[in-house]
Amino acid sequence: MTWPSLKRAAEQLGIGPDAIDPAVADGLLVVGALVRFRHPLLRSAVYRSAGLAELREAHRVLAEVTDRAVDPDRRAWHLARATVRPDEAIAAELEASAERAAARAPPPRRPPSSPTRPS
Repeated sequence: MTWPSLKRAAEQLGIGPDAIDPAVADGLLVVGALVRFRHPLLRSAVYRSAGLAELREAHRVLAEVTDRAVDPDRRAWHLARATVRPDEAIAAELEASAERAAARAPPPRRPPSSPTRPS
């Protein structure tokens, strides 16, 4: 997540822009081109400590602040995590994300041909 996107999301959630400062000062978050947790276990602990309603709301807001033209795959993921019921529009965005991922993947490798054995 970019710093400007995170600031917009925090603002929409009523969280002040300075709320991140202690986590940065303690080395829990790294702020560069992207904001990220220093270690995946920290991210997991924070995520697991939130309630389901809090997580859905956070994902809803993160989807809103994620630019569809710049990062449609991340936006689709946040939308999916924010919903509790089947949603055709979100399913279509996830399908488009999967198609983009498949297009980026290298072609499948062919198995090596095995020499023929005489019968």
